Amino acid sequence: MAFLPPPPLLRARRPLPAVGVARRARHWAGGRRLAGAVGVPLRAAAAGHPCPDGPPTRAHAATFRDGRDLMAYTDEQSVSRRSSPLVGVPTAVGCGADDPTDVPGAAVDYLCPEGHYWEWTGGRVHYVTAGTTGPVILMLPGFGVGTFHWEDNMTELARDHRVFCMDKLGLGRSLPAPSPDTAAAADTSVATDVATVALPPLGVDLWAVQVTAFIEAVIGEPVYLAGNSLGGLVALTAAAARSDLVRGVVLLNAAPFFGALPHPTTSPRLHAAITVPLRSSGAARWVLARFWSNLRDPPTLTRLLRLVYATPARVTETLVDQILAPTRVDGAFGRFTSMLLSTRGERGFDDALDVVAARAVPLAMINGREDVWVVPAWGHRVKRRAPDTAYFELSPAGHCPHAEAPAAVNAVLRAWVAAIEGGGELPMREVDAAPHAPAVVADDGGNDSGGGGGDHDAPALGPDTEQAIFDGVSVRRLSGRPRGWLERLMTRSVVAAFIASSLQTLADHPEISHLDIGGW
Repeated sequence: MAFLPPPPLLRARRPLPAVGVARRARHWAGGRRLAGAVGVPLRAAAAGHPCPDGPPTRAHAATFRDGRDLMAYTDEQSVSRRSSPLVGVPTAVGCGADDPTDVPGAAVDYLCPEGHYWEWTGGRVHYVTAGTTGPVILMLPGFGVGTFHWEDNMTELARDHRVFCMDKLGLGRSLPAPSPDTAAAADTSVATDVATVALPPLGVDLWAVQVTAFIEAVIGEPVYLAGNSLGGLVALTAAAARSDLVRGVVLLNAAPFFGALPHPTTSPRLHAAITVPLRSSGAARWVLARFWSNLRDPPTLTRLLRLVYATPARVTETLVDQILAPTRVDGAFGRFTSMLLSTRGERGFDDALDVVAARAVPLAMINGREDVWVVPAWGHRVKRRAPDTAYFELSPAGHCPHAEAPAAVNAVLRAWVAAIEGGGELPMREVDAAPHAPAVVADDGGNDSGGGGGDHDAPALGPDTEQAIFDGVSVRRLSGRPRGWLERLMTRSVVAAFIASSLQTLADHPEISHLDIGGW
């Protein structure tokens, strides 16, 4: 999951019938899952990982849980062992506090391979790599997920790309640097021998700085940024800040915002009046504790994922466990509180989009049509605001198209990057969006590539292609013309359109009524 809307505040009214999910719920509730778990404690990893300064200077293989090999790309010339000259992360109040259910030093099984660690002044950053040649793509997961969410994309694209995927600080295996007094540290800088720059708290601004610092220190050359949901917002923000480090940006159902509190720079008075008191509020912490408890309930999370994914079969017990694993790490509730009480980015989505478009940074969108959170109207709005954007719509696919329809996403991403690199025509011909999802027929090229999209006989995405099918998922490139009242409203009032789209989601998805606020 990624962009957090109101539904995660909800709790399943009744448990799901699946025996496996019920058993897993009992496992987590009783803490027995931790007793037999395997893995490396994060504290132990931070103390003595075999590669504490980043990847080794030779390629080695990691293995996914299903036995596939993931070759690590390393380049001694491009990897810097130096951290960026930025200093400690001031975080929101409560970031250092542990949830009563956390088990200090517990060994957590993340159900995905451990990669490399980059020691940054902002924290210990976890990332994985694949591929040894070709353009560089840096993938950014959404909120609540980690590098595992891009596995099917990395293995396929590594054939002709160098691919990196990074956990943002506070998510996955990336842990922010400890801060002694988070309230006082918010306006404090620590001098270094290079520069004196204060990092922002956990939130979009910090993650954008993390991305640009990672590109400079670890990758060492401009990259294509691909981000899903919150990762898309971070990618766009980073590209606006340092367009010289970015060859192109790919947004996959990008969240149009994250963090609702006033920013100290853009709204200093509101920040002082609202943000600071709220972060120290016991009532706010109590509400977030209930929110946290509900989110970590396996049946509730499973039900939410089935709402978010257009293909419920993709919501497996393994996926649920992968998402829940980091919530068992010591201090997870404090980091969650810090992120949920984060401020809006200093530069909003629209401003970042305008900067990226003005600087002629190539931009593409690969959106799932059936997303109930970031509905298609948001994608059409981006296309109209930045007309040169290549807007690809996938159906059926929901909020996380790269995980639901990896074959289609891999094909579009590969064709688009190739067009940018070669200076040729962009893949597919623009067409107007249909009022209803396009009919899906048999694959044009007899494609049966499975989840990873590895079939080399898959249909080609030429400049004249109007529709292609990958593993039963339709791909079309849209012109951005409004196809209904909601998209026409979006051009005039974002607030009104947001309210209208929320009401439309409730009307189109009555299964939301199966959720209610639990424990109040």
